[in-house]
Amino acid sequence: MHYLLALCNIASLETPLPIPKGEPKGLITPPVAPRVENGLDIAIDAAFTWWKTELSGLTLGQTAHHTVTPAAHFTPGFQLGLGMDLWIDGFDAYADYTWMSMPGSRTDDDTISSSRFLQYNILDLELGRHFYLSKKLSIRPLFGFKLARMFDKLFFEEEHFSQTLSGFGTRGGIQSFWRFWRIYGFYGNIAITALWSSIHNTLSSVYRASTQTILPIMECQVGLFCQTPLSQDRYFLYAQAGWEEQIWLNYNHMNIHGLLDTTGTLTIQGLICRLGLVF
Repeated sequence: MHYLLALCNIASLETPLPIPKGEPKGLITPPVAPRVENGLDIAIDAAFTWWKTELSGLTLGQTAHHTVTPAAHFTPGFQLGLGMDLWIDGFDAYADYTWMSMPGSRTDDDTISSSRFLQYNILDLELGRHFYLSKKLSIRPLFGFKLARMFDKLFFEEEHFSQTLSGFGTRGGIQSFWRFWRIYGFYGNIAITALWSSIHNTLSSVYRASTQTILPIMECQVGLFCQTPLSQDRYFLYAQAGWEEQIWLNYNHMNIHGLLDTTGTLTIQGLICRLGLVF
């Protein structure tokens, strides 16, 4: 008897499940995309950034007390964003441009002196869908592309090293929002990029090297948000303030002390404050 029951159980496991006909009916995950009365459902926003960048693999020398590296300090920058609701199952498209220019910073330690300059230009293109998981929690999975154009220059021992990066890659991630009281809440974002990069290096305009590689990039953000309708739902205002961190693995290919295989990681961290409007 037990043997027959076991055979019946095995047979039931091997029986294919019925395939549902057609698409699911009704709202499975209600979209969050804000819609305004008689509007275009277009969002524009701007952000102020206060970031610090650090670059590993740039050991300039040793003193009796510590290792000397180029100085790093916080520098202002900005972001500009434009998005719109696609009116297709709650999907939206969004483009975000980031600019930052870090002026020359100096490190003077008795006999060691250096300065470094960095210019940062990034364009992120996204397609996503923002939807509710519960009354207070929503998420927005996203995928798209990242375009990068970056210029790094280091002056050290009467020589200058420069690196230019041009890149294009695929980017994916997820944004989460937890509204804890009325119009206020917490947010947390994470994204990963595989950036195909063409990197060109020069040493005092004499030595030149080019590298094509794929750089892994990790981004994360946490902070507070506030959102509210205005003028009888004709407009929708939102604001965010948080902390962002980025890791660009194997970004540094500058030839320091004749080490051709030297690579290092670029890290970016700092404050970001965003203000946006949907109309």
